[in-house]
Amino acid sequence: READRLAHGRRATLLTEAFGRIISMPLSWHHQRGTSNALHTLLRASETLFGLWLEFMRTHLATFVALVLLIPTAMAMDLRLSFVLIGLGIVYWFIGKWVMGRTKDGQASVEEHYHSVFAHVSDSISNVSVLHSYNRIEAETKALKSFTEKLLSAQYPVLDWWAFASALNRTASTVSMMIILVIGTVLVKNGELRVGDVIAFIGFANLLIGRLDQMRQFVTQIFEARAKLEDFFVLEDSVKEREEPGDARELSNVSGTVEFRNINFGFANTKQGVHDISFTAKAGQTIAIVGPTGAGKTTLINLLQRVYDPDSGQILIDGTDISTVTKNSLRNSIATVFQDAGLLNRSIRENIRLGRESATDAEVVEAAAAAAATDFIDSRINGYLTQVGERGNRLSGGERQRIAIARAILKNAPILVLDEATS
Repeated sequence: READRLAHGRRATLLTEAFGRIISMPLSWHHQRGTSNALHTLLRASETLFGLWLEFMRTHLATFVALVLLIPTAMAMDLRLSFVLIGLGIVYWFIGKWVMGRTKDGQASVEEHYHSVFAHVSDSISNVSVLHSYNRIEAETKALKSFTEKLLSAQYPVLDWWAFASALNRTASTVSMMIILVIGTVLVKNGELRVGDVIAFIGFANLLIGRLDQMRQFVTQIFEARAKLEDFFVLEDSVKEREEPGDARELSNVSGTVEFRNINFGFANTKQGVHDISFTAKAGQTIAIVGPTGAGKTTLINLLQRVYDPDSGQILIDGTDISTVTKNSLRNSIATVFQDAGLLNRSIRENIRLGRESATDAEVVEAAAAAAATDFIDSRINGYLTQVGERGNRLSGGERQRIAIARAILKNAPILVLDEATS
């Protein structure tokens, strides 16, 4: 009971802490990895660690304690016969190490295929309306089958190696028992042991070998889990990417003057980016940045919010270089309406209140009115308590956009950025 509670408690703690780390990582990190990769890494790691904790607490802790007690007892019974069991443990270790070396790359490949399968499923379900519209259901199912076949092709060789290792271990344990029997027979003939002593030791050896097998299986589980957890530990190491410089200061008393000064930025492995951008938007001034698709308008917004850092040049707010201030204080000074409204699967009121958590219901209604959203909200049976669905899929595109505008209005930041012509 206590073992189960401890394992479940550790899983809950891991999920909470890992979620906090993932959600606080820089947006550039999320853009690079993708939603499905981060989600799969988190879920797979939590279930893997939960399985290890549960197995260890239920079974292998007792096995470890038993081995600590059984090995000295075996040596006390007869040191000569005990060396055979010690040799068996060494053989187990060499077999395990050899097979681990043989399967390391294969197990890593298996995990990559698992990521591909999960990404395909996540991508397809997220865009299910498009798949229905273009009659892609059968094609996507076939594509998933192809991914799973590749997964199995990578998995089978790994399973074969571990099956071979299991056969070698069973052979080694059988040979060990035969050696114990032969040595025991010789010792009985020489009068150094009694028959009863040999029989007792053989029974004891069977018990000890059973415990060694359990420990070997747990070590195998740990090795298999290692490949599943590598991405998770990379995620844990990436926490440094979200750390603020020690001398970063708060951006306060913002009036709203924004200046881009000779900004250059390029995405890795592409020619896309912005080059030699300079302009000033004074406090209280409204300016429009226009250009063809892909010209870099959204990139400028991401640079302003420090999703990315420019390769050269400066971005200043009220004369302060934004690279010298904390990201939290910077983003508190900017309200943005993105091209994608980005609604959470919550009520309309909760989505608007993301702009300012402390806002009263009256302030939420006022912001909705300013965004011309009250008509469609009031027409809903549940009004502001209406659930918008996943990514707002229960609302029309225009309705989603107006809620996003209301959210930005409620934030009441000194700088308002609209990354969408219809905004």
